[in-house]
Amino acid sequence: MPIQNVGTLLENLVVTEATLALLPFCHEKAPFEFLNSFAMPPYTPWVPHSQNAGFDPVTLVRVRAAKDSELPSDIGYPELLRASLLSNNDLGPNAALLVAGAALQSRIPCRMWLNDIRNGHYGDAIPELERIYEIARAIYGPLKGEDSSFAVRVSDTAYPGSLGDLARVLPEWTPAPGARLGFLDPMRYRMEGRQAAETSSEDHRCWLAQISHDGLTCAVHFTGNSNQPDLPAEIGLLQMDAVGEGYTASRAFKRQHYVVFVAVRSPAAGEAECVAAEIEKRV
Repeated sequence: MPIQNVGTLLENLVVTEATLALLPFCHEKAPFEFLNSFAMPPYTPWVPHSQNAGFDPVTLVRVRAAKDSELPSDIGYPELLRASLLSNNDLGPNAALLVAGAALQSRIPCRMWLNDIRNGHYGDAIPELERIYEIARAIYGPLKGEDSSFAVRVSDTAYPGSLGDLARVLPEWTPAPGARLGFLDPMRYRMEGRQAAETSSEDHRCWLAQISHDGLTCAVHFTGNSNQPDLPAEIGLLQMDAVGEGYTASRAFKRQHYVVFVAVRSPAAGEAECVAAEIEKRV
């Protein structure tokens, strides 16, 4: 379920705007790819949280009631969130559903690999993840004409064992993507003593290597740690992971004790930094 706090707001905002920065690199013969571990069910009841500053029920009501003139003219997170709330005010989207909405609205072909488990923190995510296209089409389907192709593969193997599933799927996907976005959404990134539903430097670097390809790749990682002295060190290690795997541009977006780290790599000179700057501008 989407927790109604600044962490959910921040990660969904960054993932959505990163997607929209990457979609212009994609077209019918070069689809957009989205890979997501710790995906959660796509459309479930909001979970109230004490740290909801800026993302409280009043804010959601304002977004739902917003007029077109009050929103950005281009597709963006506010517009996609409003469409979700208009469909059902009591339910909130996960990042994958927002990405699906962005792809459908942009009419860009999309391939998704979504990974969660049967008995996770938010229940059994698998059946609803398998239905994500149907759910997204009902909320975000283009106003005119048909949408572009959409393919979904779902893995119920717990991360990081799921990387083996991903390794089998990616070679099957042709043609090559125009851009690929990978999103890790654990409870937190831990420098040592990794537990279930968490990530560490070792498996994070495996993920970064796994999702990289010959074209444009963007990796997004959520983490949270209320122990503020440790948080800067964790952000630094996230960046070291990315540099070690060839990601030459990065940004870290922080609110309260939540951080969304973005890393970009590209074989084209200067492209990674340009894309990272565009994501920063959009966010």
